[in-house]
Amino acid sequence: MSRESTLYDEFRRGSGLRDAFGGSCPPTFHAEYLPPRRTAHCIDFIFVTEPAEVGSTTLLFTGKRAMPSGPGHVSDHLGLQAQLSFRS
Repeated sequence: MSRESTLYDEFRRGSGLRDAFGGSCPPTFHAEYLPPRRTAHCIDFIFVTEPAEVGSTTLLFTGKRAMPSGPGHVSDHLGLQAQLSFRS
């Protein structure tokens, strides 16, 4: 689901979880794989709850990699990474 979807808001409110990226995640789907005139959205998430504390966040697989058939993306999605710590 897209972050702009009402389902996203309903899920977050109903579950009590928070988005590790704090609502600032860029699109997580490579736009070149979308049909014409469609825009990429953030559609992948890492949701956390207490006692998790979010440190740094980053995107993975943003560029093309060497493949047997030539440069390409390892996935149509970008990967999300969040450093989490837990209080005891």
